[in-house]
Amino acid sequence: MLHKFYAGTSVIILATSMLFLSSCSQRLNPALGGFSGETVKFRWENFRVSVDEFILKEDSIAVISYKDHTIYRFPSYRYLTTTNLNKEGEFIGEQTTTISVFKYYVHKNDDQFGLMFDSISAVRSSGKLPVDSIMIKQAFKNPRFFALPNVKLVEELKKDDIIRVTYAAFEKAKDQRDTVGLYYDRNTPDFRYSFSNSLNWENMEPFRIRYVFNEFLEDGVTIPKRVMLFELKRMKIGNSGELKRLIELHDRLIQE
Repeated sequence: MLHKFYAGTSVIILATSMLFLSSCSQRLNPALGGFSGETVKFRWENFRVSVDEFILKEDSIAVISYKDHTIYRFPSYRYLTTTNLNKEGEFIGEQTTTISVFKYYVHKNDDQFGLMFDSISAVRSSGKLPVDSIMIKQAFKNPRFFALPNVKLVEELKKDDIIRVTYAAFEKAKDQRDTVGLYYDRNTPDFRYSFSNSLNWENMEPFRIRYVFNEFLEDGVTIPKRVMLFELKRMKIGNSGELKRLIELHDRLIQE
C-alpha cells in the first residue's frame, strides 16, 4: 500500500508505525500440507518525490517453502484514474484508486533462475529471471542495505526472551540512519529468510529492524523524522492447491 505525506505532517507517521510495533513475534509455525512460510513486513519512507513530499510504502513479502522449492509473493500495484466532470461536461478533477495485487516468483532451491507469474492463477510465466537479481531488487537482500557503518553500540536491553540492541551513528553522512534498533527473540524459530548474517547477535538473527532518520533541514525545508521498519513473522499458508499448481507450472516451463 502506498501513501503520501508532506514535510511537517506527523499524524500518518505515528498512526502507521503502530502496525509494526503491535507484536514482537509469532512462535507458531502453521505449516499446511508440507508448506511453511513467513512474511517480511516493511515500512519504507525513503522515496523523495519533491522538495517537501515523500512516498510511504507499507506492505509485506511472503516467503513460502515447499520441499525443494521456494515461492516469493511480492506486492504489486495497479492504478485506476477516474476523471470527474460537472453536469456541463467540464473537467473538475481526477481521482486515483490504488489496487493491490500479488506477483509470484518461483524457483527451485539452488537454481540460479526462476519464473515470475503475474498472479497465483497464471497459466504462463511473465519472465525468467535470476534469483540474485530478484532478491536484491524486490526482497531487500542487498548486503549493503543492512550494513551498519559508522555506528556504535549504545544500549543492550533484555526483557524475558526479547533482546533489543541499539546503535547510534557517530559520523553521520547525508540521509544516513541516526539510530538502528535490532530485535532478537531467543524462542523465534528458524526463518528461511534472513536480513543479513552480519547482524547476528549471540548466534541469533534479528526478527525486527528499526531505522530512525532524525529531522533535518535541506534547501530551507524541514525534512521530518522518518522511521523504516522490517519485521519477520510466521504466516498461515492458504491456497495450498494453487501454490502446488504454480510449482508444477514452473517445473514444466523452466526448461523452455
